[in-house]
Amino acid sequence: MAKLFDGLIEEYLVPYVRKSEGNLDDQLLPIIRKTVGIVVWTIAVLFAIREAGYDIGALLAGLGIGGVAIALAAKDTLSNFFGSVAIFVDKPFMINDRVKVAGYDGTIVEIGIRTSRLKTLDNHIVTLPNSVFTAGAIENVSSEPETRVTSVIQLDTAVGYEGTKRAIDILLKVGDSVAGLEKGTIASLMGFGESSFDITFVVFVKKGADYFGTLNAVNLEVLKRLEEAHLPLAFPTRIVMERTSS
Repeated sequence: MAKLFDGLIEEYLVPYVRKSEGNLDDQLLPIIRKTVGIVVWTIAVLFAIREAGYDIGALLAGLGIGGVAIALAAKDTLSNFFGSVAIFVDKPFMINDRVKVAGYDGTIVEIGIRTSRLKTLDNHIVTLPNSVFTAGAIENVSSEPETRVTSVIQLDTAVGYEGTKRAIDILLKVGDSVAGLEKGTIASLMGFGESSFDITFVVFVKKGADYFGTLNAVNLEVLKRLEEAHLPLAFPTRIVMERTSS
């Protein structure tokens, strides 16, 4: 019987899901399959008990009395189930979205009744109980219109006033020349260190762009142009980077 229902799902539901454009169907399909399997096996077990000569009504009444104890024992399972319900109702993310949750950063690859799977940036699969998604904050990186990255670039004080002005112009041009960046790059002299002029450099990575690849291109271009202009970084130097959503 379970194979029959699974065959019907494979024959009629799976082709429909593959044709649909949204991700919601892809999320629901595994849950529908598991739910149908549980229901079918439950009915089969009840029929088997009845055929064995037991009173199903009395059995169900007994299960009702022990339901509270079972619920207490299965509270984690229930919290994970309601966590999956919250995911589908609130839609904090979809399959293939990149999220940050519970200290993990990665792409959602599966949403189940009890757990969900996330592929980290290191290509490791992490299985998280769904209760995690209702108990803490979730940052949906994929939903951000752009990602703001702030750096503090420390120039050697020997460059002086004119050198600092040239460095700021170079940084602004870098923001306009690297693919994957939105317009609006910011470069400004924001302070003075013990042996450095501190320039705050802000870029905006486009949604869907290769985040690490874009930053790599930006930083290499900054180094290249500063070297070509003979504008040395302070020694020792410290570049502080901060990533925030905007």
